[in-house]
Amino acid sequence: DDGEEEGGKAADILEVMAWCKDVNDGLDWGQVLRIAKTECNFDAPDDEALRIRCSAPGLAAVVDGTRLVVEVSAQRQFACANGLIFLLSVALCYGREGLSEHEALRAKVLLWQALQENFMLDASIWPVKTFDVLRLFDMRPAAFDLSPLPAASLASVTVVAPRCPPELGAA
Repeated sequence: DDGEEEGGKAADILEVMAWCKDVNDGLDWGQVLRIAKTECNFDAPDDEALRIRCSAPGLAAVVDGTRLVVEVSAQRQFACANGLIFLLSVALCYGREGLSEHEALRAKVLLWQALQENFMLDASIWPVKTFDVLRLFDMRPAAFDLSPLPAASLASVTVVAPRCPPELGAA
């Protein structure tokens, strides 16, 4: 029946795009999802950027995965945006001290890019949602520290930034 075949194809697309099932990015996304579901499903206090917390082993695995992503991101693109959002946001929020300054800056850029490319993140089984990531960006310093410009030069300069630092926004 064509209806069953189309439904099967839609389910397959959903599994690949939203869950990253059988996506070969150099990371085992199935394992990352298992970590998300078993090690990073603890409620976080309301003042946290993300609404979840990870166990110590879960966070260590997330930071290791993030370091791998950052290391190979110059040579390859990743197809699992939802998985990247989980890894990068948790590492930046809770494992920042395990990343070098360069790794953290690169992770912020990759996180913003993955947020633009996500597939039904809010309806997916990944525990980090769009709201959480936007809140994380709002709570953390901007990836690029732009010093305020003198008022006289504002007429001739246009700066486009996805998340504007408060100093620039007030100018």
